[in-house]
Amino acid sequence: MTIVLFLYGFSVYEWGVLDPTVGKVVTNPEPVHLFPAEVEAPVVYFYGEIPDSVEFTLDCPAKALTETSPAFTRLKGKPGWVLRPLSKNGGEEKSRPSTPCWDDPEATRFLVGDTPCNYIFYEAEVQFTQNLYFLPGKEEMTLCNAGRFHVLDVLCVGSDEAGTMWSAYFPAIQPGEPVLVRPGKMLTQVNAESRLLDLGFTEGAARAFANQWWPVFTTWPVRKSEESLYMPQGFISLTYRLCPEEIEEILPARVSPAPERFVRAWWVLAR
Repeated sequence: MTIVLFLYGFSVYEWGVLDPTVGKVVTNPEPVHLFPAEVEAPVVYFYGEIPDSVEFTLDCPAKALTETSPAFTRLKGKPGWVLRPLSKNGGEEKSRPSTPCWDDPEATRFLVGDTPCNYIFYEAEVQFTQNLYFLPGKEEMTLCNAGRFHVLDVLCVGSDEAGTMWSAYFPAIQPGEPVLVRPGKMLTQVNAESRLLDLGFTEGAARAFANQWWPVFTTWPVRKSEESLYMPQGFISLTYRLCPEEIEEILPARVSPAPERFVRAWWVLAR
């Protein structure tokens, strides 16, 4: 048996999913799908020895936050949280404001106010442009990236006439790049967990993400309207990961003092 030991300095890791809820196609000059969107269930984990006082802030109006746990406060006019080491409060245990399935045993617990926490959870309304789309009218399924940023870990899921599930995976699609979608072997939840492990997430955090979202990534979209993204026959779902630069543009986040590593991984549920 191989034992892998992760050694963390003070580090912060966040996963989340952008869910575009309403779509509208415009042409200027290429088709671009514009969505008011909500980033669902970003979960922020902290690792290593937490300094005496840590501020985690989001650069958005407080009214953009639709749900948080624990409750946020205002830090220099921005919504945020002040964290303190749990061990420096005598280790007093209280009820934990978290969903157990999101817990990571390797993460460091901390205090927000007098409440012990396993992570910070929030949801927020953000402005987002859906730039990855299928080209309609093509005999073969063709994806095109019309955005300014490259996209990562692109996963297309569909089924054939017999109902057999298939998937197509692209590590990255560059701006302006069209790619042909060729059905292949269906990926599994283990593949999803592996991608987060490659980004430096722990097994616990990767498993929490995959348990929450892999079933959603591989089923029919929850919401679909006449104005939604064009979907070829046999197509079920399209998901992909945003690059760090695009996440920072959509919703900047700050940690002070700065951690050794701050990794944010957001996926998009294309509708």
